[in-house]
This record gives sequence, C-alpha cells and structure tokens, in this order.
Amino acid sequence: MHPWSRNHSPGLRAFSLLLAVSLVLLSLPGCRRKQPGPTVAPVQVTIAWSRNISASLAILGIEKGYFSRQGARVVSLPFESGKAALERMLAGGADLAVVAETPIAKAILENGQLKVLASIRQSNHDLAIVARKDRGVHAPADLRGKVVGYTKGTAGHYFLDTYCLVNRIALSDDRLIDLSPLQLRSALLDGRVDAVSIWEPHVAVLTEALGPQAVVFREESIYTQNFCVVARPEFIRDHPEQVKAVLEGLFSALDFITRSPAEARELVASYTQVAPSLVSMAFSGHDFDVRLDQALILSIGSECHWFLDSGTVPKRDLPDVLTYFHLEGLLEVRPQAVQIIRDAERGHR
Repeated sequence: MHPWSRNHSPGLRAFSLLLAVSLVLLSLPGCRRKQPGPTVAPVQVTIAWSRNISASLAILGIEKGYFSRQGARVVSLPFESGKAALERMLAGGADLAVVAETPIAKAILENGQLKVLASIRQSNHDLAIVARKDRGVHAPADLRGKVVGYTKGTAGHYFLDTYCLVNRIALSDDRLIDLSPLQLRSALLDGRVDAVSIWEPHVAVLTEALGPQAVVFREESIYTQNFCVVARPEFIRDHPEQVKAVLEGLFSALDFITRSPAEARELVASYTQVAPSLVSMAFSGHDFDVRLDQALILSIGSECHWFLDSGTVPKRDLPDVLTYFHLEGLLEVRPQAVQIIRDAERGHR
C-alpha cells in the first residue's frame, strides 16, 4: 500500500491531488501567469480643427475620449477656420487637420504635403450669403455694386463665386473684402460690409443678431461641402496604428451622435462656444458620416479647376487628386466606407 493512503486522512489526500493537478496546469503555456510587460504610452497626436459644427465628429472623438481609448493621446488645437487649421498642419505644427475640401484643393495645387483620411460631414445647407436689408439687399440681384465680405481660399469663397455665376451676378473686385470668419461677422453687424459669404454657425449667429434686417441666400443645388480629416504623409508612414485609432474614434463618435443626439449637440455647443439652440438648427442640414467616395474626388478636382481658372493660384497642370488620398486606413477599419474607383479597377470592367 502506498504510504500516502496509509498514513494521511482523505482530506489531505484530496488536497495533494488538487496540488498535483494545479502544478500540471501551470506548466502548460496557456495557463502560466503572464509577467507584466512594459507599459506602452499612447502616442501623442496633435489635431488642428476648425471651431465649427462641421467638425462635430472630431470634437466628440476628443471630448468623449474615443481617440485616446484607441491609443491616440490627442492634443487639440482649435482654429477660427479649417483653412487656418490646415495651414498649421502643413507648417508642421500638427499631425492632422479637420478642414473643408476647398482649402485642400488649394493646398494640392500648391504642392502641400497631405493625405485625406476620410470625409466626416457632408452638407449642401452649410454655406450662405447673409446680407442686410437696410442696405438695399432684398433679392440676389441686389448684391450688384455692394460691398461683400468673404474669406479667400475657403468654401465661403468658392460658394460666393459659384452662387454669383449661377445667378448671373457680377461683383466688382474692388468691392470684395477678404476677412477672417469672425471679422466677417463683426463687419456685417457694424455695417462695414453689406453682405458676407459664410458658413454655419456664423449664418445662424448673424441671422439672430440682425433680426428682421437679415436676408439669407442659399442655393442647395449648386454645392455640397465635405469636411475632411487630413494628415501629414510622414505621420501616416510612422504611425499607422494611430491613423487607425483616429478612424476608429470617428466611427465611435458617429455611433454616439446617432444614439444620443441631444447630448452630442450640448458637447459640440460647449466646444465651439455656440448656443445649443443654434447648434441644433445647424445640425439639421448636416449629414455626418465617415467615408471616402468618388463624389469627394470629383469635388476636389472641380475646385482645383476653379482655383486655376480664377487666377487664385498660378497656372499649372492639374495633379492626380487620388494620389492625395490615403485609402488603406479606412479600407482596414471599414472597407465598405470606401467607394472610390481606382485605375486598376477600371481595367477590369
């Protein structure tokens, strides 16, 4: 008889059996306790963004911590316009920028180093011309001969030119004034200009401030604006996981804005320093989504042509806009969100 069965109690024998089984299990690779490895700190990502309702998905990604949970520790740099945010990124002061497609088109023509990661908002209701009735502006034709403010190289600039072309309104160059968005607001309110071409929430702010003296001209069929997230090529090359983290964070923000629109509006209002009621009004004309599609390619290409034709940038050959897109990030995160025809695909049709 084995000595354990003869000299020890049944309880002790059971404990010994349990101990033996535990030792065997611990010897298996999958059951060993993992030793704590070195902690990897999230990579810092500096995002320059426009203090604009159009940047809502990026704002919510920052405010709700969606980017940081994915491994992108965000440093937020708010700017008055997407154009200013993009200029900071192109100068090396940020890794990413949130900006409309018009400044992107201009940067492409000027050989700016950037890649479009995704479009995060589309709207044909965001841009408008706000004018003063007490300056004799009641209909679009009344803009002739008036002093009109705009921000050069922005979507407001493109919309103004397109609106006037469609409505056959000739504006005199010496009556056009280039100002920043906040300067446009104050210039219209104090009467230094008769009208401005601008975007939300400025349209709502001006309409409320001017009251019955305000007249707003929109033309939703002529222009759909895209707000995009762009990155420096070297950032994409050196930090592919953080690119993925930002894209995942944008999708989380999109889910949140769908689930909790009221809370989302409150957060955006706080971040943009705009009254919640005005944010709510502006939200109604926005289509928030995270995607890359053929329409965006065509829109940027069209605006490149416009910049060249208007003489805003020196004449040059039109570059291949697609080369300024980074498709791989979104293809990895949400392949169905990429709807762009590539040259290789054209050959198989």
